[in-house]
Amino acid sequence: MAGGKAKQMFPEMLASLHDREAEQALLGCCLLGGIDAVRETVRPGDFYWPQHQVIYRACLAVADRNQPVDVVTVAGELRDAKLIEKAGGLDYLASLGTAVPSANNALAYAERVKTLAVRRALVRAGVEIVELAREVEDVEELFAQAQAKLYAAAIETPSEPIKLAEAIEQRLHYLEETKDGETEAVLTGFRDLDKQTGGLMPGTLTVLAGRPGMGKSALGLQVAIQAAEKGRPTLFFSLEMTAEELADRVVAMNVGVDTMAIRKRILEPSEWQKAWDTWSTVGTWPIYIDCTPTVSTAQIKARCKKMQARVGLDLVVVDYLQRVNDKPTQVTRTRNELVGLMTKRLKSLALELKVPVLVLCQLNRGVEATQDKRPGLAHLRDSGEIEQDADNVWFVYRPEYYWPDKREHQGKAEVIIAKQRNGPTGSVWLHFNRALVKFADLSMREAV
Repeated sequence: MAGGKAKQMFPEMLASLHDREAEQALLGCCLLGGIDAVRETVRPGDFYWPQHQVIYRACLAVADRNQPVDVVTVAGELRDAKLIEKAGGLDYLASLGTAVPSANNALAYAERVKTLAVRRALVRAGVEIVELAREVEDVEELFAQAQAKLYAAAIETPSEPIKLAEAIEQRLHYLEETKDGETEAVLTGFRDLDKQTGGLMPGTLTVLAGRPGMGKSALGLQVAIQAAEKGRPTLFFSLEMTAEELADRVVAMNVGVDTMAIRKRILEPSEWQKAWDTWSTVGTWPIYIDCTPTVSTAQIKARCKKMQARVGLDLVVVDYLQRVNDKPTQVTRTRNELVGLMTKRLKSLALELKVPVLVLCQLNRGVEATQDKRPGLAHLRDSGEIEQDADNVWFVYRPEYYWPDKREHQGKAEVIIAKQRNGPTGSVWLHFNRALVKFADLSMREAV
């Protein structure tokens, strides 16, 4: 009943959230040369009236050809596209050209048009949320989907195609401005791994996989900590360990004792001081943990957006993929299909938020049947689509786990770069302290 009533009121609510005069004034400014001042603020879909959308698109098309935007050039563009009638006719276009005396107030009109567009988007989201409230049974999932729709309405702007030359220009400007060493990549904190990969780039999905006991959770946690230590806001989703277990592990790594000593409270006074020093130091880093054991990709997305809006977000780590609690859909009849869908959703999250997503992943038992126990892409558990959707696939492999008596394997871990979309494959070696469950650059093992 509530949903039906909301749908009936929907056209009426939208009709009250527009300002025809502001839209006309904005178009008048565009026709007087003000298009460049507003094109990054207002998109064609922000106009309520269809004919205004058509005219604004024509203004953008003329501007993209570096031609002056005025009544004559825009009329020509509309005439060539056979859209004069949809734009309201030549007389209406000409009247817009005299709607304002100058383009000085273009930004003010643009903000008015944009604000009303956001309000209409929120009304649409509200109606959709009413429908969700009737259809989605799980309250947590309902909240996540509702929150995502609200953020999409209030924050996001519709994506539209841009010219390749524009993308190149923007990229070159950025590279010139940051050529003194600053990078948009989030570095892992491991020298050789960063040298081989360039770090974790915004918009990419990196899969870090390994068999149980290889240390993938420890490595993922260290990457998160070392990124936050450099001031990069990081959100770590732990679907397997509790907040207490994570705290024990971080304190143990920094104090230099194993986690059992932490749990049994058998620390020396100096070690207790180091433990409290760890708390004080970590408190200055922008790292947040979410230990909800049954989180879904929709909930991950909503919580990431919330953090991004509040404090910023540069890195997302999910430990681990097979524990993400997405529900089967009509198109995911098998476990493989569902895991593949979750991978796609995490890749979409990386692109949408423009942050790197590092997701940990299990391997199937097939790797145990190989002679050297060395993992490969065929050993990714549950879905071949993981390899397809990931930009990068890394495996952590410790031969010491299988052959503890071989001296050459002791204290070493190999990170196998099996896939790198924009770089070479290969591998790097790290030192691994089994007692502390801690990785380090090989040249720094004395400090572990």
